[in-house]
Amino acid sequence: MLGFAFRKIYFSFIFHPASFPFKKNYHTLFSHALIHFNYPHQIINMLGLYVFGLELEEYLNQNQMPAYLILIIFSLGVLITAAIAFKLYQNNTSFSLVGASNGIFCLLGSLLVLQPVKTIHFMPIPIPNIYLTIGFVVLFLIKFYRFKNNIDIIGHLAGFLTGIGFGFFIKIAGFPAI
Repeated sequence: MLGFAFRKIYFSFIFHPASFPFKKNYHTLFSHALIHFNYPHQIINMLGLYVFGLELEEYLNQNQMPAYLILIIFSLGVLITAAIAFKLYQNNTSFSLVGASNGIFCLLGSLLVLQPVKTIHFMPIPIPNIYLTIGFVVLFLIKFYRFKNNIDIIGHLAGFLTGIGFGFFIKIAGFPAI
């Protein structure tokens, strides 16, 4: 929220792949997830973080796994998608990355693998995780292709796929009980 009041903070947290090699603002690889374009963007991201983070935390607690895995999954989603954005958009001076949704899509992908049939109460409507996840991805793709806005579709999908990979890693390798 500070970014809305203090524009200097906002602009110093944005990740710009084209200027990254010259400015070397390494903090922006993660800090872009801490700022949002506007209030609706922030509200939607925080709602997603709350719903999917809470469900993932419940799964981790039930399986006696450390809750800090949520932070690791989220952070990996943010960092990996920033690296992909750098590789794809390093010559595009108009591209910038803001928002936490790439990390939230990573949580969503993990949740899909770890609890595919669990019912999530999303905005008091009980929806099985598999349908909620498919619905989110389909609506997101429709919104992107129909409106051609400035949403980083590749980053969201990369976050989602990273989450799926991390979900399989947790399921196969497991983590020691707390």
